[in-house]
Amino acid sequence: MYLIGIFALVHASQRRDSEGWLPNLFILLFFEKMIVLNKIQRPNPLDKDAPKKFYVSASSTGSVDLEEMSVNISERCTITEPDVLAVLSALTSEMTKQLMDGKIVRFGSFGSFQLGVLSHGAATEEETSRNLVKGVRVKFRPGRRISDALAALRFTLKTV
Repeated sequence: MYLIGIFALVHASQRRDSEGWLPNLFILLFFEKMIVLNKIQRPNPLDKDAPKKFYVSASSTGSVDLEEMSVNISERCTITEPDVLAVLSALTSEMTKQLMDGKIVRFGSFGSFQLGVLSHGAATEEETSRNLVKGVRVKFRPGRRISDALAALRFTLKTV
């Protein structure tokens, strides 16, 4: 498993990008992680009479909140936990403000966030109005770091 991780690191380091190879060092951390999959039987939403099929979905291992992440970050650098929490809190406020202003929020090689609108369709252009809006969601587009990490993931089925 480590050999594969080292190969991926070397491969990633040989790419000519503005970030160099060092940011890709984190890839090795993901080789020790397995995504646990659940087996779920679901009906076909388009054909209720069709036989149900089995699908796999990712199983959550829990959640982490802002405070816990602040502790983890402060243990890896010289910034104190309250300072990290203050920065992350300010970041979420600023990110919300920028999204509400219609901006795309880019976090470098991590990825970007943007608002997306869900709407009903209209038969004609004249019938198109803001009343067609069903909802708003935040879209995340992974950058190189997340994409590389996703490509390195391994999966295992949950046993009952």
